[in-house]
Amino acid sequence: MRIPTFSLTVAVALSPVPVSAQGTKADCDRADGLRELATGKVINERLSPNWIDHGNQFWYRTKNADGSSRFMLVDPEKGTRSDIERRHSIR
Repeated sequence: MRIPTFSLTVAVALSPVPVSAQGTKADCDRADGLRELATGKVINERLSPNWIDHGNQFWYRTKNADGSSRFMLVDPEKGTRSDIERRHSIR
């Protein structure tokens, strides 16, 4: 009696296989510690666009590693981004 190849392939693919991809407790503890290692090392993870007078441009503030701020003006239609001196200079 011959078993069709397709049926055998499906049976093997659907049969339970022991899973050994689980990490150890030490792996989980090390992963939990990554947040503490990264805290304070990522800057500008969130940017808030401020649209200018219902127009097509917006500005946002970034923080530099030394704590100083930088303001950027973006024009999505032109595909440009540039530094601006002060926030009040764009209003």
